[in-house]
Amino acid sequence: MGYYTIKQRRIVDEDGIDYEVFHFSCVDDAVIDLPWLRGIRFHQAPAQPIQLRFEEEVPEDGVFVDFLGQPVPLVSQAFRDALIQCGASNLDFYETRIEGAEDFDDMPRYFAMNVVGKIEVADPARSSGIRPFGVMGADLYDQFTPRSDLPAGMTIFRMAEQSSTLLVSEQVVRLCETLGVQTIEFLPLAPYGSVSSTKP
Repeated sequence: MGYYTIKQRRIVDEDGIDYEVFHFSCVDDAVIDLPWLRGIRFHQAPAQPIQLRFEEEVPEDGVFVDFLGQPVPLVSQAFRDALIQCGASNLDFYETRIEGAEDFDDMPRYFAMNVVGKIEVADPARSSGIRPFGVMGADLYDQFTPRSDLPAGMTIFRMAEQSSTLLVSEQVVRLCETLGVQTIEFLPLAPYGSVSSTKP
């Protein structure tokens, strides 16, 4: 069983036109400043519920999705349930309250999610790229090959080299399909870029 990265699935209407996605902002900037992307447990949990509001430009025909990475990682009830049912024990969830939620019948219940733990994923001998800030966490790869000795049995974790990247197990992918989580695209963790270069 392998691991998958997650991204927002493209959602289109019957004419192939992209729907706009509802996004939110935090009422309290101090919540944004917490180390959501560092893979560590907070010394002090934020006050709950975390207060959110719709961004100023609210789309007329927007859609709600199951995962948002900004301003803090937000997951729907369905995605949260899938992660818990698959045995994830390294997650801290926080209740949220979204101003104006009462105006929408189809709005999911959202939780802020902190993923505790990160793992080095890239094989250094077969991957190459740049480290823009000189510190692991925002690496950019032109050639990437995952390690062959990645630990098995992890449900969800952050990639140490790209801390904004979440990886989930194949079990999560399958359960999301069963539970009807349709707005997340799961991409198998696989090599990319040139395997070898030939000088002229």
